[in-house]
Amino acid sequence: MAKLQIFTYEFNYINQLEEGSMFKEIENVDVRNSRARKQEILNDYLQYMSDKNLPFVKGKKQYQQIVVWQEDGIWDLRIANNKKQKIEHEFIQKRIPDNPSCAVLIDNRKGVQTIAIQKLSTSFSTPNSLAKIMMETLNQYLAKKRLRINIAPRYDPHDFWDVVNNHPYKIKMVHFQFPFPNLPVISDMIGNIINTADDMNGAPQLSWLANDDEVLTPRQDSDLLNRCVEACAAIGSVIKVKLTDGTNVKCGDGGSQEREINDFALSQEADELFVKRYEMIIAFLDTINLNNTIGNV
Repeated sequence: MAKLQIFTYEFNYINQLEEGSMFKEIENVDVRNSRARKQEILNDYLQYMSDKNLPFVKGKKQYQQIVVWQEDGIWDLRIANNKKQKIEHEFIQKRIPDNPSCAVLIDNRKGVQTIAIQKLSTSFSTPNSLAKIMMETLNQYLAKKRLRINIAPRYDPHDFWDVVNNHPYKIKMVHFQFPFPNLPVISDMIGNIINTADDMNGAPQLSWLANDDEVLTPRQDSDLLNRCVEACAAIGSVIKVKLTDGTNVKCGDGGSQEREINDFALSQEADELFVKRYEMIIAFLDTINLNNTIGNV
């Protein structure tokens, strides 16, 4: 079985422009149009990268990619690292190129915005490191459309409750931050918190701070608290907890949500079994689609 780490990506918008190298290039871009077409814009650029055989880029390093298949907003990619492997032949040592790749599944169907990155340490040290490479590449283009993308690793809500249970009567503050705009399924959960975010042009935050000489007592039967925890876990927004001794704990930092898929589904052969592999990937993506799982992220 292949193990994949699960990510959610969110878009935000460049509403206010500053003088700079890109100012004239984007000052006439209609940000409202970009907001409405954000997923279409991303899909078009992924197609452009595929057609032109463009690599992902971070700094001065390039990471080649191929599209195994794509259809209806779903992309099955392989992204390769750039390494050197030391070999020895006839007592002579030399380093040769080594480009190990891993699978990346992007679900850009409307209102989904999920990425699954294969955990394969022989290619990239962590899926998070590859997510940052992808984010830097995509943002170089999206900025021209007055858009930004953030790819964040999901985690399980019990990560927060584990912290609560491990520090009874020692919690001084709990802090949530909600990226805006959110996926509709997230906005439905916390709409009463974020309904002014667009007017303020910022990400809303919510904190509970204990009174002097008191501590917080977070309870799992609190509807509002549970919705905040589930929303942050689903979109990879870290929950900050401050303890009475001054220690700061970041719940969900680095992500923890992983899922497995049969190795066969990630095979790249173009044969009569392709349809079977395609169906397995679609079924896998449906199991991590927040629209299907938001009560059990």
